[in-house]
Amino acid sequence: MYGKSARFYDALYSFKNYAEAAGKLHALIQRTTPCACSVLDVGCGTGLHLEHLRQHYEVEGLDISPELLAVAQHRLPGVTLSCADMVDFSLQRRFDVITCLFSATAYVRTPERMEKAVAAM
Repeated sequence: MYGKSARFYDALYSFKNYAEAAGKLHALIQRTTPCACSVLDVGCGTGLHLEHLRQHYEVEGLDISPELLAVAQHRLPGVTLSCADMVDFSLQRRFDVITCLFSATAYVRTPERMEKAVAAM
């Protein structure tokens, strides 16, 4: 869906304050899981949340769109980004925190696929 607009994605959502959102998320992680070292952002898009979270954590991203991931890879050199569907991915490692932000779960579309996505995460 976002393949054709990947180059413009950040401009389309320029109203969103990713720094503030990531700051609130960091504060929540510190309250609930203060020893957290690693974060996976499922549905990471162009990596704007990860850009801010990597100041505090070892971060990785996952998205179904190779075009959005290309933008994220340019933004986040050295960060591992995986192209996969959130419903059935396997990264062969565990994370202290897994996020799925900005309504990304809406794209799973059915209760059955939501159950699979949660199980994958």
